[in-house]
Amino acid sequence: MDKRVEVLNECRALIDEVDQQLISCLAKRFQLSKAIGSIKRDADVRVHQPDRAKQVEEHYVNLGTSHGIQRNFAVDLFHLIHEESCRIQRVEE
Repeated sequence: MDKRVEVLNECRALIDEVDQQLISCLAKRFQLSKAIGSIKRDADVRVHQPDRAKQVEEHYVNLGTSHGIQRNFAVDLFHLIHEESCRIQRVEE
């Protein structure tokens, strides 16, 4: 087997591992969102809180750019995760 193909396969296996970790981390985050939704319902607090959302978005941008990730990608990722988090928090409403 060509050495380049071997290295390519090794890189793909590592990507598969990282993808598994990403999904696991997202699942943990969404479990926390579920707990937060319950707390918000008990406290009669709205699911979407624009000030907090902006703060977290800025945090994503700062984290992302500090790791060489483009700002637009970090913003898009935040919006996807935030939308799902809000959906999860509303499930029990």
